[in-house]
Amino acid sequence: MIPANLCGKIFFKSIKTLQYMLTNYKKCIVFFVLFVWVMQIQAQWKQLENPIEEAQKVGDYVIAHSSFRYQLQLKKELPGLSEMQSLNLENNFGKGIAGAAFAYTQLQSAVDTTVTLSISHSDALMIWLNGKPVYENVKSNKFTAIQQERNIQLQFECLLPLKKGNNDLLLKSVSNGNGWKIIMQAIGSDATIGLRTVPDILPDVAKISNWLIMGPFAINNLADGMQTKYGVEDGFKIGRMYSDKNQSFTWSIPRVELTNTVPDNEPYWGSFYHYNYHNAGLARAMALLSQQSGVNRYDEFSMRYCNFMLESLPFIRYQVDSLNQFYCMNHLLVNTPLLDFTAATAMPFVHQLRLKNSFENKPQFDSMFTAIKQYVIKEQVRLPLGNFTRLTPEKYTTWVDDMYMGIPFLMQCALETTDAKERSELFTDAARQVIAFNQVLFDAKDGLYHHARHSQRPEVNYPYWLRANGWGLWAATEVLQDLPAKHPLRKQVMAIYRKQVESLLKYQDSTGFWHNIINMPTTRLETSGTAIFTQCIARGITNGWLDKKRYLASAINGWKAVSSRIKNDGSIEGIIVGSMTSEDETYYENQPMVNNDSHGTFCVMMACLAMDDLMKKIK
Repeated sequence: MIPANLCGKIFFKSIKTLQYMLTNYKKCIVFFVLFVWVMQIQAQWKQLENPIEEAQKVGDYVIAHSSFRYQLQLKKELPGLSEMQSLNLENNFGKGIAGAAFAYTQLQSAVDTTVTLSISHSDALMIWLNGKPVYENVKSNKFTAIQQERNIQLQFECLLPLKKGNNDLLLKSVSNGNGWKIIMQAIGSDATIGLRTVPDILPDVAKISNWLIMGPFAINNLADGMQTKYGVEDGFKIGRMYSDKNQSFTWSIPRVELTNTVPDNEPYWGSFYHYNYHNAGLARAMALLSQQSGVNRYDEFSMRYCNFMLESLPFIRYQVDSLNQFYCMNHLLVNTPLLDFTAATAMPFVHQLRLKNSFENKPQFDSMFTAIKQYVIKEQVRLPLGNFTRLTPEKYTTWVDDMYMGIPFLMQCALETTDAKERSELFTDAARQVIAFNQVLFDAKDGLYHHARHSQRPEVNYPYWLRANGWGLWAATEVLQDLPAKHPLRKQVMAIYRKQVESLLKYQDSTGFWHNIINMPTTRLETSGTAIFTQCIARGITNGWLDKKRYLASAINGWKAVSSRIKNDGSIEGIIVGSMTSEDETYYENQPMVNNDSHGTFCVMMACLAMDDLMKKIK
């Protein structure tokens, strides 16, 4: 039993406590609400997966599915005339050989139509369509094919009046020994090309080649070769021999070529070691994971990725420049003028250069980084405001994607240089980019970024695509992380960041996800964009840019959503594949949702790292 004197003390203490609560009930209510909120947060925290362990799980999956090797396969013939068609006669007849040669195929059209055929060739060339001449160039030309953002610019054009059904296409190419290449393309055409419809050409032949070739006939000179008739011009026929003074020829197929693939290819965007911005982002994320976890195998993956690209370059350049395989695997390593394949793909390279004084292949890393830096600063197309823009899908189209594709690279360039003046200029350029993109693409009414905007048609409003909005927010956090505290543009960048984050709260689904079109709750809940927002909000709380009380629940709910998509083996579900731009929301919704697309893999990994930082700060 409790002693009587102790019972009295407890009684009087209880009376005093009750009196205090009655007179200070407002303070008590606030205290109680805070107490409950803290307990709820702690309970949620205990339910969360360990972010760094989740990142390692994903990293180990990536390592297990990355062999970093090529395989060889037969080059597949492309059936569409809208796709690049090539003939490398030099590889068939010999380098430095002068002569006249012919090539034959059929074009198939569903309707009567006229298409514009773009052509590049290193020789004199004549083209007949259904027996009628449609193109003649009697000069020996320097072969030119200029890689642009999303296509290849060719030298010449001609019109092809196609009839419905099958159309015979005959080429006569005359070379003086200075090269023997022909490539052609009719962008936007629905016509097909190949030998499938040619009578007496069996399927096994048509599967291997789109063309038949014949030659080389002897010539005295270029003009003589163009003027001489060899009988082939009279019409296509199988089983006939054609002769010059010295030898006879009949139809054959071009030399069968090999091209590269990889053993662990994915159906949409390839392996984890294709050359593109999302795999480069993954390589950088792996290096950051290594730093944060202290586990070296992730940095080894990042270095292996970089070295694989550098070592592949001569091989890929040969395929593109010598074999006309303009769209072979990793062709984007060769002279591609787009931030996706320059600045964004350079991120793991500059990361290694910044962190390590010396390592194998460092001179090659330096050379690649320097060339890309020169391109981004001096050559990349910009608007008068100073922000990056594109020439596709039409001239001066500004994509919010390019905030991520280019601005973080500018920040890394600033951190890499030892020149104080250059560093200051790069910091300012990056900050101005955020402000300029915001002026062009941000809709203050909804607090979101339109995916793109055309300079010539500014009235067109693209949808608020989820991942694109993530790219914009991510770029702002990259600037805020390293922009000096007293930089004159820091407050403007901070205001842009905070305004977008604040708007995101009202669009977050009860599941913690955001929707593929952010302001359309009927669209799908998507992993990669949710991971980016979670990362950016977590960064804001960790760095003191955002109020913890207001935004912590959003970060936690976002993380719970993202981690629910990480499977036990480290694979990731619910990623919508890469998208171009469209004014139609259904385009984005019709894009496939797949597993393990690296567009999402590296975003999820970066969200893991940001949440790990946040948890360490709060605990």
